[in-house]
Amino acid sequence: MRRRVSQYVFIIICLLFLLCPVLRAQGVSDKEAAKDLAVEKVKDRVLDDNAYRQKLSEIISKQEEGEEYKSEVDAYMRYMPMSSLRDQPGKISVIHSAAEYNYLFKAFKKIPVQVGFGAGYINLNKNEAVPVSLPTKLTGFSFGAQATFPCFNVDNAYLRFGVTPSFEGEDWQIRSSNFSIPMLALAIYQPMEKLTLVGGFLFTPGTEDSFVGIGGLIYTPTDKLSFNLIPPRPTITYQLTKIISLFLEGNLFNNEYKVSKDGIKGKSLTYNEWDVGGGINLTVNKSIDISLSAGNMFNRYLKYSDSLGKVDIKNGPYMQCRVEITF
Repeated sequence: MRRRVSQYVFIIICLLFLLCPVLRAQGVSDKEAAKDLAVEKVKDRVLDDNAYRQKLSEIISKQEEGEEYKSEVDAYMRYMPMSSLRDQPGKISVIHSAAEYNYLFKAFKKIPVQVGFGAGYINLNKNEAVPVSLPTKLTGFSFGAQATFPCFNVDNAYLRFGVTPSFEGEDWQIRSSNFSIPMLALAIYQPMEKLTLVGGFLFTPGTEDSFVGIGGLIYTPTDKLSFNLIPPRPTITYQLTKIISLFLEGNLFNNEYKVSKDGIKGKSLTYNEWDVGGGINLTVNKSIDISLSAGNMFNRYLKYSDSLGKVDIKNGPYMQCRVEITF
C-alpha cells in the first residue's frame, strides 16, 4: 500500500513538472465561457484500479434534473517494444489492450446507475533466454454495476458503491480459481463548482494486495485547463481548440492473474507497470474522441507469489491509441 502511494505521488510530481513550461508558454485565461464537450469529459472522469476497467464511473458531482444518460465505449491499445530484463538474461515486449462498454441511466429517475462489462488482453512476447516460465498472454473480463446516492443531508456530497465480478487468467476460461469480486466505495464532495474531492477504497478479497486506497481531486481552474489527479490514471489537460486538446498523463497498473506454471494450475502471477507520458486528443464530433500518446514505462515486473519467480523489465518507451465513443 505504501509503495502504491509513493508511485502515485511520483507520477503527480512528474506531471506538474512537465506542465510548468506549457503554462508559461501558453498562458491561461479565465474567461467566463461555457465549458465545451472535451473539457466536460475530462472533468467528470475517474478511473478504476484495474486498467482494463478504465472508467470507474462518471463521477456525479452535480446532477441536474432531466440529465440524459447514454452508452459509452472505451478502448485502447498500448505497445511497449522489446526491452531487456534487469539483472537477468532475456528480453520481453508487451502489447496491452482493453475495451469496455458502459450504460448509464437513472434508476427511479433519481439514482445514477452504471452497468457494463469489459475485457483486457496482455500479450507477452519473450525470447528463450528469459529464465522464468511465463504465459504468452494474460486475459481478463468483468461485468458489474455501480450506483451513486446523496450523502445524507450534506449538500453536494455523494456516496458511490459498486461491485465488479471478474475472471483474471490466461485463456479466457471461467474457473473458480481465477474469479474475484472487487468492491468499491467512494465518497465524493464538491465544495465549489470547479473542485471535486474523491476518497475511498477498492477491496478485492483473495488477492495479495486486497485493499487499495483511492484519493484525489478534479480541479478545473479555467474553461481550458483541467486537473484530474485521481489514481490510477491522473491526467492534466489543456484545450487548444474545440477539437484539439493536449494532455499529460500517468498510469498505475497492478493486477493479479491465476495461471498455470510447470503443469500446476491456479498460481498467482502479478503484472505491474506504471508510466508517465503525454499526447493529443482529437474530438472528432460529439460522440467520438481519439487520443494518441507516448511516454516512458517504469517499475515493470511479472512476479509469482510464494517466491516462484520474478522478472524485472527495464524502463522503456510506450505508444498508445485510445478511442472513446458515446451514443
